[in-house]
Amino acid sequence: MNSRMNKHAPRVLAELKFNDVVKKSLKYSFVEERTDLRPMTFTIAKRKTKITTKLMSESGNETTNVAMAGDIIICGKYNEQYVVTFTRILTMYDIVDAHLTVRHVTRQAALYTSNTAHTFTAPWGESMTVHPGDYIVKEGEDGFYRVEKNTFEETYDVPDHHSSNHCRSNVKHSKRHHHTG
Repeated sequence: MNSRMNKHAPRVLAELKFNDVVKKSLKYSFVEERTDLRPMTFTIAKRKTKITTKLMSESGNETTNVAMAGDIIICGKYNEQYVVTFTRILTMYDIVDAHLTVRHVTRQAALYTSNTAHTFTAPWGESMTVHPGDYIVKEGEDGFYRVEKNTFEETYDVPDHHSSNHCRSNVKHSKRHHHTG
């Protein structure tokens, strides 16, 4: 059944109404060891390490990724851990005095308003499930990743020129798009 969900999810996600958002200028402090990671810290992977991003809601794990030696492991506000390649860090963050600070780069995001969850493949190749009320951030032309609602609202700003319905979708889903896993 997962293959059917993956087949339909990209079309469902592509039909969402995406609007400009800007990641807040959050600052992360460096720690030497992964075991020392706490909220708002980061470390450099010393060896290949499997990272499962756990969520604070009932929806379970967000995704699993593998950090290779030299990749950056970031610990978010809710103790969730993410893997970012060093090359990508250079395009998204400023590095000053052992701190990473998020750059104000405009991204595209949409509120996922379907009443069912959909599983799709994130840009890094792992399965990710979006739940009603989550946000979808567009990466490039075809890539999408999920951000849990609370995390999105605390880490992204919506430019003033959008209304309060900034990232709402008006996509209507037919029964053939409603799959459960």
